[in-house]
Amino acid sequence: MMGLTHNKDGANGAPVGSGDVISIDQNTAEGSFEARMNNRGFALAFDGSSEDLFAVQPMGGGQHQLVRLDRINQSVAQVMGTLVDSQGVYHNVAAMGFWGGKLYGVSSVWEPVGGFWVPMGYLVEVNPANGSCTPIGPLGITPYSRGGKVVDGKFYLLTATEKVTRSVELYSIDLSTGAATLVGDTGLDGRAVALSVDRSGELFAAISGSPSGGGPDLARSHLYSLSPGNAGTVYIGDTGFDYVSGLAWQACNDCVSIIAGKNMWTNDDAYVDAWDSREGPYSAGLARDVSMAGNGDIVMEGNSYIRGNVYWGDSISVGSSVTVTGVVEQLVDDVPFPTVDVSAAQASNNNGSLGLTDLGNDPFEGSGTRYDFNLNGSDSITIPPGVYYFGSMIVQNQATLTVTGNVTIFVDGNVNVVDGATVDTGGSPGRLDIRATGNKVDIDSSSELEASIIAPNAMMKVKGTGQVYGILIAEKLNIHGDASYHVDLSLSQ
Repeated sequence: MMGLTHNKDGANGAPVGSGDVISIDQNTAEGSFEARMNNRGFALAFDGSSEDLFAVQPMGGGQHQLVRLDRINQSVAQVMGTLVDSQGVYHNVAAMGFWGGKLYGVSSVWEPVGGFWVPMGYLVEVNPANGSCTPIGPLGITPYSRGGKVVDGKFYLLTATEKVTRSVELYSIDLSTGAATLVGDTGLDGRAVALSVDRSGELFAAISGSPSGGGPDLARSHLYSLSPGNAGTVYIGDTGFDYVSGLAWQACNDCVSIIAGKNMWTNDDAYVDAWDSREGPYSAGLARDVSMAGNGDIVMEGNSYIRGNVYWGDSISVGSSVTVTGVVEQLVDDVPFPTVDVSAAQASNNNGSLGLTDLGNDPFEGSGTRYDFNLNGSDSITIPPGVYYFGSMIVQNQATLTVTGNVTIFVDGNVNVVDGATVDTGGSPGRLDIRATGNKVDIDSSSELEASIIAPNAMMKVKGTGQVYGILIAEKLNIHGDASYHVDLSLSQ
């Protein structure tokens, strides 16, 4: 993830008032210097549609401006405009996030309350083209240090609402009204806070101050994972930088998102594009380019349409009616290919928490530790968060499998989602990770699948009018008929 620092009082060994662009490893919290800006910045936000990275910078006189950063050298590429509404009110937006193609921000506007001037919080919609703000509604709280991102249609705001103690709390904000609801107290104090969300919807927070809640180094920023349910934190580590005031994930548009270890085919009216699920459910307005690669042969026939790039290993054949909007090039080296090991999941899993289906059926067939999963005939089931082991996996005949949290399924065999079946993650494919050892994965007819599927030994077929949202990695991949495959770029990082 990317971060911004405020080099207050010469922090980070930098000129006073400057700002650093840094990268942060979400697993270790280790921060790395990327570039220096003459002016500090905060409220990073990544636009999945345009691939632009936005930030806010102060202008002086209580005014702030929206800027677009150059993703290559991390400098300010363009000043978009002053953050001001139609009434001439200037907005200090210190937390921003995109959702559904719109940029939302949390602003503070100084207003007289009880004889004192205090920063009253407002939710605003920011026009990325010029910085103009449209107020949505008051938060009902006074946010001081703050950071935020939108997850599943809610703006999560991390803020200190008391200027002296700086106790950091998490709020959820209604995007239609601006009303803020307290989720919980993190139990931490911080002079600078920032919030981001990863590909699976997990929140990450950078909070300055000692992890133990005190100590002499109140400037140093530490990274935490943060529960959107109760504001509970898990300490990850020291970023090595002071006053981190903005965080954002950037989708990896240059990463190869569709991989065939050997060969790949597209035919008939197959359609392939991409989007970023952190911007909302897939829609044509959020669609963007994808990169697909086959380490062996690629054959593209019929009226196949690929929005993006195609990279081939041994050979390629492209029919005269095929459309590829990007480049068609040979790979310099084979794309690294994953493996799947089910042994740990077979020995220890959450299968016992999976009860009967909505029609009262046992979804497991067989006995012992085999656990063949079969959901059939307009039946449905919701799988709780956890790790599961299936001997094989079948969802068929209008059946619906729903996932509401992070689920990993290890399949020691084949996967079939066929005959109008649905695998639903609520528009967030990163919640469901399927890893299979079998030689066949089928998604066909009018079936719809939201997931990441890794099947290194399989011939994977997406056919008929099947719809896939997520990531597919297989030994061989065949997309044909009227099938559509929409790659979730948030899973490519």
